Amino acid sequence: MNIRVIDEKERNLIRKSSRQQIRRPRRGGGNYLIASLVLIAILIVFTGASLQVSFSNEIEKLNRTSSVLKNKLHDMGRELDSVRVEEQKFTGKYILSKVKTLKLKLTFPKPGQVRKLYVDRAVVKKKSEFDGDFILSLN
Repeated sequence: MNIRVIDEKERNLIRKSSRQQIRRPRRGGGNYLIASLVLIAILIVFTGASLQVSFSNEIEKLNRTSSVLKNKLHDMGRELDSVRVEEQKFTGKYILSKVKTLKLKLTFPKPGQVRKLYVDRAVVKKKSEFDGDFILSLN
């Protein structure tokens, strides 16, 4: 067995070298950091592209739906206009204007020509909530 005597200078040199080894950063750790940053960048780009595609698909669906609804609204507007024209045909103003344009010699009835109808136990019920027609039912 060999025993070696270490003097104080050697001991300080050994301590300094061991401290430097402990404090020295690892050189291989930088590669993992760069690889993880590149992977994160690729994931961000892929996620952004996926979101853009899905949003553009949703926008396209909404545009199609809105065009269908616009067409339905236009059709309903035309139908409403035709109903309003039909409604005006049955108003008194329209009838009087037609009487004047056709030069018919019609006049309002005289009071003796009008008779009132009296019905006992008459109940007036509304036919539906959407139209103003009333029906007369006898009990």
